[in-house]
Amino acid sequence: MRKLLLGSTAVAAAALFAPQGALAQGADPFLPPGPPMVSHRALEVRVGGYFRFNYNFTEQGQNSANKDSGAGVPTAGSATTGATSARIGKSDFSSDAEIHIVANGKATNGLRYGVAIELQVDNNDGRYTPYSGARVSNSKTMVDTDEMWMYVAGDFGQVRFGDEDTAWNLMSVGHVANFGSGGADGDWFDSVTATHRAATMFTSDPGDNTKIIYLSPQFYGFDVGASFAFNQGEGEDTGCVLSTVTGDCDRANAFSGGSPKRRNEVFGIARWRGSFGGVGLQAAIGGMTADATKGQQVINAGVVSNAVSSKPMWMGYGGLQATAYGFTLGGEYYWGQANATYAPLVRGAVDTRNMGQVFAGASYTWGPVTVGANYYDLQTAGAQAVGAGRRELVWSVGATYVVAPGLTIVTDYSDIYRKEAGYNFIAGSPGAANNKVTSKVFILGTRIAF
Repeated sequence: MRKLLLGSTAVAAAALFAPQGALAQGADPFLPPGPPMVSHRALEVRVGGYFRFNYNFTEQGQNSANKDSGAGVPTAGSATTGATSARIGKSDFSSDAEIHIVANGKATNGLRYGVAIELQVDNNDGRYTPYSGARVSNSKTMVDTDEMWMYVAGDFGQVRFGDEDTAWNLMSVGHVANFGSGGADGDWFDSVTATHRAATMFTSDPGDNTKIIYLSPQFYGFDVGASFAFNQGEGEDTGCVLSTVTGDCDRANAFSGGSPKRRNEVFGIARWRGSFGGVGLQAAIGGMTADATKGQQVINAGVVSNAVSSKPMWMGYGGLQATAYGFTLGGEYYWGQANATYAPLVRGAVDTRNMGQVFAGASYTWGPVTVGANYYDLQTAGAQAVGAGRRELVWSVGATYVVAPGLTIVTDYSDIYRKEAGYNFIAGSPGAANNKVTSKVFILGTRIAF
């Protein structure tokens, strides 16, 4: 979501894989030119990151009738939790930060190698306390890793290992989000509750699951990339909580209940970059495939349940972008046999339609000011037990002002729309009410990259 943060993964990667001479001259995006720190292993080590602070005004509505931010669905009480319901306001301050550690080395034979570790301060959506008076709770500002990976590079290209984006995201084209907090791919996502949070299927959304990535050198403007992951898990260990085998285990290939997940996923992409008459042009096309986890039968009181089967997943991606005289215009199109959030479709459900998404954006930069607009329109099966199909659409306008190196002021306005006839977004189940939810988010904030 945070495409525009100056300490973004894309910028960090660009510095990591710059020629070694450039790195020695301070090409790292987090620090001004100057000598880097040196580790005990003689690697160049740089520490950077970002901090952001936002004021956000958020209005959420159900069926376009409730212009308040909405009441929560009443929840029945239990022995440890009382009956709950809540209404949320509209204004809030929010803050976020990441710390990035980047190390690079070069062997005598010319082989380049290094590592990147990103720590983020937004592990949880909200604060959770299991019951009143509990001594244990999960803070929403817990620190965890965003990405952590190593690389080796040479004339053969670059190979990365670890928790990193797919090849699609590392080589995407046409995703114009270089203004405000990112516009339709910006911080509005963090300002609305899950019931109103429109799904996205951008190239960054498959996640940072542990994978191997190959990025080729560029020949006559062309380069290619590919990535492979066994599953959606990341980090070490098995992913099994308390050693109990469930669908949350990294290697789970069949389980009962829950949503199907991707297995043996492969992303591939080809890109061309060039210019004609002062106009910079880029184009990319890609594809992905993945197996789906299988359903497993459950025996309860002698009754055997049906095993849910899922379809193998495949998707296509295409992007175009043009840049000239301060203007940037770009677009992307996604299509394939998948549901929202890069999830496999359940076979035999009421709605098994394929997905499609359009993204378009434009920006103009004049000195320290960048203004722009973008939108996306995503259509999927949504809740597969409902036959209507789901539409999720966001449009946004915004601006960025560079106050000083590393310091920016950002603002944007986003309009968010979700609709699926026969599905109650507030209750999270089929129903006649709340088939459409809308949100309007205004953000004014500041960023500092260091």
